Amino acid sequence: MGIDVGEDADFAANVTATNGTLTVSAGNDIIGVGNFDATNNTLTLGADGSIDLDGALTANTISVSADTDITLDGAVTADETNVSITAGEDATINGVVDAPATIAIGAGQDLFINAAIGDTDGDNVELTADTGSITTNGSGVIEADVEVTLTAGQNITTGNTVTAEGDDVNMTTLTGTITTGGVVTGENNVFMDAVRMLFLVLT
Repeated sequence: MGIDVGEDADFAANVTATNGTLTVSAGNDIIGVGNFDATNNTLTLGADGSIDLDGALTANTISVSADTDITLDGAVTADETNVSITAGEDATINGVVDAPATIAIGAGQDLFINAAIGDTDGDNVELTADTGSITTNGSGVIEADVEVTLTAGQNITTGNTVTAEGDDVNMTTLTGTITTGGVVTGENNVFMDAVRMLFLVLT
């Protein structure tokens, strides 16, 4: 099922594709209070403006992209493959994100993580803030079955644990600092590269 809107796409109820793909494209913003469900297939959301959703996203594969900001308040769950979330400006993730393969969340500016990422599933977790900072709060557990990679143009601040159960944790800032508020664990290695100072706050 495809929905293509030239301006804002504003959804006041759940949107479900029972047996096929669900694609929503908007010339400006995508706004929704309900859930988006393509359980047996692919869910793709793309906006030339921003995306602001209150409900859960569920599909085999999930792709969310916006030219400006993305705010996701509900859980994002891919049952079979990947989750990809890409914001041209800021991204704020307030719901749990899980997928059995790769979870990639990127922001052109700042990335805010306020919930667990890959806590129960996910081979690889990749978090990126191109020119800004990555900030996770106390609920923002980051966990991958294989590898975790965090890359920020400015600072990385983690408020909870970061764990790579099968390989490395890689944390890189291009101009800023790394501050950890929880234990960082890699099965093999933990690599931290900060151009400025590195602060470790292990609890």
